[in-house]
Amino acid sequence: MTLPTDIIFPFRPEQINSKDPAQLAEYMRDLVYTLSRTYQDTAQAVNGDIRQFTPVVKGFTIEGVGTYTHQIGWYLRQGIIVDVWFDVKWTAHTGNGFIYVELPYKVKDSLQKPWVGVVQAGDFTFGAGRTYLVINAIPNTFRCEVFAQGTGLATLQNAVQATGHLIGHIRYVGQEFA
Repeated sequence: MTLPTDIIFPFRPEQINSKDPAQLAEYMRDLVYTLSRTYQDTAQAVNGDIRQFTPVVKGFTIEGVGTYTHQIGWYLRQGIIVDVWFDVKWTAHTGNGFIYVELPYKVKDSLQKPWVGVVQAGDFTFGAGRTYLVINAIPNTFRCEVFAQGTGLATLQNAVQATGHLIGHIRYVGQEFA
């Protein structure tokens, strides 16, 4: 019978008591590997796993194609909670319509848009009187859309622009896997 402790911490008295350095070394390598793997699996289960992705800017009416200076993105999925960080800069884009950045996981379906993130813009034109941008993860899609805001003004969706630079972070609930 194999006990759970034998799987996590394999105890092999025949190797330990053999007084053979080769067997003892093999046992120690196996023990260190098992302990390292157990730690890595536990850390990943608790902390999640940060992975890279390539953020892509698109237009809602015509997705278009961008010429990018850089596209850097990371995401961390812990259960169904997803954190996404991105830094994307483009020098030419053929898209048309409202601008959005593609997300690595589909956003949970919801009647409203409860997932708001922050975004910093460079080489990016806001609407009249708008002074800052926010991003919303749009339910049941792979999109976070860019909105311009200003004091006392209605929120305004921004159109995809020929050039721009967006740096952002958003946390949202991703859809469960089927």
